[in-house]
Amino acid sequence: MRHEVEVAVVGLGVMGAATLATLARRGVSALGIDRFDIPHALGSSHGGTRIIRKAYYEDPRYVPLLHRSWDAWRALEGAVGETLLLQTGGLHFGPAHEPDLQGVLTSVDTHALSHELLSGQDLMRRFPQFRADPGDLAVIEHEAGVLFAERCVQALIEVAQRAGAAVFARESLDNLDLDGPAVVLTTSRRTIICRRVVLTLGPWWPAFQASPSVLGPAHAPIAAPLPLAVSRQVQFWVRPNDPEAYRPGRLPVFMRYGDEFVYGLPEAFYPGLKVAAHRGGAPASPDTIDRTVHPEDEAVIRRFLARHMPGADGALLGARVCMYTNSGDANFALGLHPDAPQVVVGTGFSGHGFKLAPAVGEILADYAVDGWSPRTIDIFDVTRGAA
Repeated sequence: MRHEVEVAVVGLGVMGAATLATLARRGVSALGIDRFDIPHALGSSHGGTRIIRKAYYEDPRYVPLLHRSWDAWRALEGAVGETLLLQTGGLHFGPAHEPDLQGVLTSVDTHALSHELLSGQDLMRRFPQFRADPGDLAVIEHEAGVLFAERCVQALIEVAQRAGAAVFARESLDNLDLDGPAVVLTTSRRTIICRRVVLTLGPWWPAFQASPSVLGPAHAPIAAPLPLAVSRQVQFWVRPNDPEAYRPGRLPVFMRYGDEFVYGLPEAFYPGLKVAAHRGGAPASPDTIDRTVHPEDEAVIRRFLARHMPGADGALLGARVCMYTNSGDANFALGLHPDAPQVVVGTGFSGHGFKLAPAVGEILADYAVDGWSPRTIDIFDVTRGAA
């Protein structure tokens, strides 16, 4: 089967889905494929819920994109007629001198975000579910909450299809031919001819670049334009002793900064409090990753719960393995591939990209149609890791 479109999107996790939806709503002829189901639980866009926050410790330059993404998620809710974003507020806490917590303060001050500052003692009075250490500082941000992960992906795909985009699941990319006036993709079921291809491959980027067969014998593989490292991350759900105290309305999403960076979300999709370590995941490959959850995985969150949320240190209700695709500086890489301008790169989301998918989708769609984007920022430069 043969398809001719202006843009093809390969990889329909949240970033690819957002890009496809943006293209279709702009009236661009577009098509998307994914090698698995849509959505699926094998990459980086699953787990029931994800945090959305604006008090961004990573870099205050993300905040305008977060404002845009917040509004876009709300608009998407209206388009599909269901809740995708549940506002709970957000709690950031840890030692007052911790650089990440100082980064939170920089973002709230730079962008005048609605927030409150609490001492550790005040935090425990406000939210008795937590135990603070001496010298802790807490920042409460008001515009933060929960995104329903898989439903967000489904909603983006639904909007893309309504606007005319074709979507195909369970199709692998077998060949990508860039040697001609058009890009030619061959999948396990069809041939696709397009002007540009958007590669939102998630943790499959390193595997893609290592395979010369993808481009055929006459071509060298297209490497990611900056170094990437995939890590294995595990999400857990536990049953607190008073479950009602750990549900939306009584518990915000939270991040504890320090030696063990742990985050959590109130019960909002799967049963139980969701809690996970943000850093320290083992190196992984998506095709060989260990998806068994081991006691040492759980030990990290048990130490956190025993020390900071003892009332939540209950029975294990579930666990899921996911992956981060990490850039060296933890910033995204968005733009045209320096060696193949027909290829739009979206990668390096480093475990904090989901919430920003609507803004990322707009940027990648800009590159796919116009070859540049007025919405991007310099820290997303795809060539910044070049020697």
